[in-house]
Amino acid sequence: MKVLIVCSGNIKNFSFQINQPFVFDQTQAIKKVDPSIEFSYFFIKGKGWTGYLKNLKALKKELKENQYDFIHAHYGSSILLSVLQRKVPVIGTYHGCDLNRKRNRIPSNISSALSKHSIVVSYKLYTKVWLKRGVSIIPCGVDFDLFYRIDRKKARKQLKIDLNKKVILFSSAFSNKVKNFLLAKKAIAILNDPEIIVLELKECERKDVKILMSAANIALMTSFREG
Repeated sequence: MKVLIVCSGNIKNFSFQINQPFVFDQTQAIKKVDPSIEFSYFFIKGKGWTGYLKNLKALKKELKENQYDFIHAHYGSSILLSVLQRKVPVIGTYHGCDLNRKRNRIPSNISSALSKHSIVVSYKLYTKVWLKRGVSIIPCGVDFDLFYRIDRKKARKQLKIDLNKKVILFSSAFSNKVKNFLLAKKAIAILNDPEIIVLELKECERKDVKILMSAANIALMTSFREG
């Protein structure tokens, strides 16, 4: 079986493993279960709905030159692009902002209606899909062979952080506006504790995330729409 993964590749110095970790993890997990499944990748360049749709010609060229059993597209804009070709069936996974944000909900529901099957990662997202037929709720998985707590002393030694410090792990990059670091910063300032260190979860591979989580006293999420 040959599957074409379609997702955004917009970030500068794009790394599939770091910048699309949920998608990357899924392909690796499937390969472990069935090594006969072949994955190819179509990374979209361009911002916004119009930027995405400019990739249609290149996508059709890819489908003409190679044979695929189906496309698995991630996020609403990628799914909408994928369903505009009618040669190969599309499975679409919706991860959050594509259905949570009102301006994205209509095009995302159109793409869902045109897909062979749709996947949402939570029940809350499922309630925002208009046509429930052919929709599955499948949360993103966790690899417990990789994710387990390691000793805090060991983790902090790797990060060169004093064991006596109080470490707060922020859920994303400070610069990611939707994650609302400003609120986190204000909350931490109220504590007025010089022993606090705040770490950002940015440009990390999974093995690095495990170390950061093990080193932290608490993890903090202040996102406008997530969690």
